[in-house]
Amino acid sequence: MLLRGLARRWAGIEVAVEEGRRILRQNAFEVMGVKRGFEVDERALKVKMKELQKVYHPDKVGGEGEDVKSLFLDVSAKCNSDYSALRDDYTRACLLVYLETGNDINDENRAEELASRLDDDFLSDIMETKMEILEAQDDHPTLRRLSAENDAAYDVIFTEIHQKLLSGCFDDAETLLLKANYFR
Repeated sequence: MLLRGLARRWAGIEVAVEEGRRILRQNAFEVMGVKRGFEVDERALKVKMKELQKVYHPDKVGGEGEDVKSLFLDVSAKCNSDYSALRDDYTRACLLVYLETGNDINDENRAEELASRLDDDFLSDIMETKMEILEAQDDHPTLRRLSAENDAAYDVIFTEIHQKLLSGCFDDAETLLLKANYFR
């Protein structure tokens, strides 16, 4: 009876190891089992994350070999990272652009290339706002006003990003993501 139980446990571990190796090769949408797109089902995301953690939490394999422990740790870390990425609008949008175009907005060279697309008025406005923030260090009403203006500008840009992603205009969305990054 004990041997049968151990055999079942080991078979389950073998399946989890194979599945874990597959997870490490997948993008966040595939790992979390949600449709690839800007809109994600938050509830489905949470349910999938709980399922994955039930299997891949590193504490689940305390008595296994170092290779299995290491794999489970890697899978758990990837699941946490993917879950966080899909819950954040900006990161999810960057991921969509990357998956569709291969362009990583977080790559320094790519960001420099995109910055050349930004108009001078936008960059000038950003510099003015930064100066206002520096000058208003102890002026809490001014800082609150600037924060509200910043949030409103971010929301406007993100509405545009959302529309561009829905219409498949990934290059335009990428440029807008760079703009949005100035307001984060």
